[in-house]
Amino acid sequence: MNDKSKSDKEKIMDKHQQIVEAQVRKHSKVLHVRFDVRYPAEYEGEVTNSHMSSLFDYTERALDSKKFSGGHRVDAKHMAVAEQCSSKHPHFHAIMVVNGNAIQNEDVIFDLADKYWKMILNTDKGGLIHHCNKDKRGNYHKNGIMVKRGQPDEQERLDECREQASYLAKDRGKENKLKGTWPCLAFLVSNRK
Repeated sequence: MNDKSKSDKEKIMDKHQQIVEAQVRKHSKVLHVRFDVRYPAEYEGEVTNSHMSSLFDYTERALDSKKFSGGHRVDAKHMAVAEQCSSKHPHFHAIMVVNGNAIQNEDVIFDLADKYWKMILNTDKGGLIHHCNKDKRGNYHKNGIMVKRGQPDEQERLDECREQASYLAKDRGKENKLKGTWPCLAFLVSNRK
């Protein structure tokens, strides 16, 4: 099946699989993290593609500059999908996949994303980076999924990653789009070395 005949869902899931498989080939441990990015409700500035590009660029540069045990490189890869239902602004569902030998905890990613999103939007409003660590009923669940290559639970962890990514591929909310925002299907895949 060529890429033009694939549905948006298939394209999202294929891109996710490519990212995860490439990371697992390169690193013996891979940390898979999902988060949502929102604009403040009262935000009046322009909504542009460059906001999310800048968020990932700043976050990845900061991760690259940190010293982690063993001198491991973070090697962050990401993807994001824009969504808008009834809100004034779109929001973004994002996944970051990093070298799990460098980062074992998703909080460092959340903290940096929060810091840089506030900087980009020139706001001090909190809660714009959602950690995606609660179910619909508000019960806590772990977000960061650690995949260890060659371990007995490797396939189970990869299935969890795929399940987590399936939220990005859902149809609901991708039918609306404000002028100047990303199309409903949008990928941001890191090209940084």
